[in-house]
Amino acid sequence: EASVAMAHGQHPHSFYCPISQQCMHDPVVLSDGHSYERRHIERWLRQHRTSPVTGVTLEKSDVFPNHALRNAILEYFQQVFSVHRRAIRQSIGERGGSRFWGSNTPLLRTIDALMECSLKMNA
Repeated sequence: EASVAMAHGQHPHSFYCPISQQCMHDPVVLSDGHSYERRHIERWLRQHRTSPVTGVTLEKSDVFPNHALRNAILEYFQQVFSVHRRAIRQSIGERGGSRFWGSNTPLLRTIDALMECSLKMNA
């Protein structure tokens, strides 16, 4: 669950590219059965004919979009966004009640936009 992972400061291991060790945006699957961030595996394949994970020679170097993983990553980060948004609302609400919200609606919209942008950039 998103809130459990956030409490530990980590996301599901399967969301990370084995090459870059970063959370994937555009996961693709290779003939070795592993998923990679598209740009990293394409760069790898320009210089190698082996699997970055197993080291085995690849008979095919075609990559295919991993839609299921991409959707899981997007859904997960939407949950993360929701948890953070609730925490921000509660924190602001505790300090000033509904009057505070009325005067800081632009701030809340900016925070929402920044968090949404961050999700798209860092998912």
